[in-house]
Amino acid sequence: MAGASTDGFDVHANLDIRAVLAQVKQVDPMLARALRKRLRQSGDQSIKKMRDILAEPSKGLVTNVIRGEGQDARGYNRRHLAVAVETTGGRGRSKGTRQAISKGIKIAVRTGAKPSTQGIRLTSSAPSVAPMARSYNKLRWRHPMIHNPSVTSPTWVMQAGAPYFGKVVTDDVALIRENVLAAIDEAITQIGT
Repeated sequence: MAGASTDGFDVHANLDIRAVLAQVKQVDPMLARALRKRLRQSGDQSIKKMRDILAEPSKGLVTNVIRGEGQDARGYNRRHLAVAVETTGGRGRSKGTRQAISKGIKIAVRTGAKPSTQGIRLTSSAPSVAPMARSYNKLRWRHPMIHNPSVTSPTWVMQAGAPYFGKVVTDDVALIRENVLAAIDEAITQIGT
């Protein structure tokens, strides 16, 4: 099951990963290292999809919000949910924010004492751009446009984002879980031989 948080997603495999890694390490430490590496690689396809979305050109400013029925981020049905936006198109220049967000996407193997703190964790938290990473992951977001330093109150604009994180992970949860279980099964098979 994938659990949402403000900065990442957890993918749980419904087994005690900590115990499995400890048993594998007792038998063969090199195999335990290889298993941990395979677990980290289980989300590589999702990370590539996220980076591909972030590599697309910026969509620009929002000119119209198209509303419809659907589910919000928490899974509640909504009638007037923003389902799409019409935009002006990007400017064609970038300051590297999307590239920094892309570099900040990471995967970690969590082996906490409790099963609820175990699993694979995908995060997008480059420290320098963490607030932007959260904003850009939305369909649209507001920000001040500071174009003239002599102006004391900036103009606020609505910019189109690119939901790159949550949708990709929720679509790939089954694949990530399958990769985790395959890696563990392979390690257990190697122990048995």
